[in-house]
Amino acid sequence: MRVSYRVLVAIVCLVAAPLGAVDYLTDWEDRAIVFGAGAEKSYYMSVLYDADGFPDGDGPGDSYMMWYASSSGLVKVTTSTDGAPWLPEPGSDFGVVCANHPALLFEPAGFARTGANGPDTMYYRMYLWDMRALYHNSGSSACQPLCMMGYAESADGHTFHNQGYVTQAAGGQVIPASGDPGSPWRGSYGPFQILFDPSIPEGSGRNATSPMANRYVMYYDLTTGGSEVIGLAFSDDGLTWEGYSGNPIVTGDQDWETCGVPPSPPPCREYVSRSHVMERNGTWYMFYSGGNGKMNEGIG
Repeated sequence: MRVSYRVLVAIVCLVAAPLGAVDYLTDWEDRAIVFGAGAEKSYYMSVLYDADGFPDGDGPGDSYMMWYASSSGLVKVTTSTDGAPWLPEPGSDFGVVCANHPALLFEPAGFARTGANGPDTMYYRMYLWDMRALYHNSGSSACQPLCMMGYAESADGHTFHNQGYVTQAAGGQVIPASGDPGSPWRGSYGPFQILFDPSIPEGSGRNATSPMANRYVMYYDLTTGGSEVIGLAFSDDGLTWEGYSGNPIVTGDQDWETCGVPPSPPPCREYVSRSHVMERNGTWYMFYSGGNGKMNEGIG
């Protein structure tokens, strides 16, 4: 069975030195900008790699695909044979609107189509922050409480169909309700990584005791509208999600990402978000963006 890997890289690419020579977790070489969108900004990327190449509608394509947010308010895609350089794509007829913060899954066996539009088999599923919902869990919209978390699906990674919202299971809350006095984290800027284990059969149910033993695991943003932290949710089908009872799983505790005790006055805000998680030899490692004034003050 062909195995696909999801790899997240930054637009400012940091490349680890060879294993054994240095600590692969902390020793990185700055390779500067590896993709630029010209006058248009590009940021919040999701990168997939498959050695056999991704299906692009007419057979195997490039080994790397990257979806990113643009300053025009659209999610766009670019491809590469070796990870640099990247080839600009036109971005037309993309099929998603008001979308940001994309997180992509690729399934060689294909996902079943969730809506009426497009091919029966979808090889790509995009999770996103739907900007029409702002960030907060409030209001009377019928899609509450997860309006800000959307998805769309595609057969070729370029044209997406059936954009919709994920739903919240009857179990733990993904985003606490706006009137919940027990949590200040009542909003979200969407997901940033989805782990997918196809070896776990769909229909197995959700495992709240061992969250990482679920078919789908999501790392996502929780926010007060100011400070941001990292939450964890899990799902059986990738569409209905249950929040982990121990959320948030990561909050700021380093000097560079906190406002101190007692906290510094505004505009100091605590940021820990936009993480990428990977497993190595039985241990999980997380890299994340953070700061105590802005999200882009460092990588933890």
